[in-house]
Amino acid sequence: MILKNRKGVSLIVAIFMIVILGLIIVGLLTMVTTSHVSSAEELNSVQALFLAETGIEIFGVTGNQGSYSLNGNTIQIIKVKDIPVGFTTLHIIHSTGIVRGEIKRKIEAIIRD
Repeated sequence: MILKNRKGVSLIVAIFMIVILGLIIVGLLTMVTTSHVSSAEELNSVQALFLAETGIEIFGVTGNQGSYSLNGNTIQIIKVKDIPVGFTTLHIIHSTGIVRGEIKRKIEAIIRD
């Protein structure tokens, strides 16, 4: 008689274990997906920073400002101000790197003639 009452307990324990395992799997998948998205955003941010640095280098070599396209990404270079200092001029430059039209990194630099 005692054994007849315990037959349903194993089914309940099995269902409980399946639910617990399912929750663990969902949690792990969520962590992996979040980590992947964070890595992609960080990569885009670093690429935008490198584009902004490239814009400063472009201005230093050419002296030109404006927008440039590079592999589907954009570099915007703006000369904000010229400051005469003795026999030279300091140029305050803002360079912005834009990746995929949404991730932006901006650098301000002072370049001497």
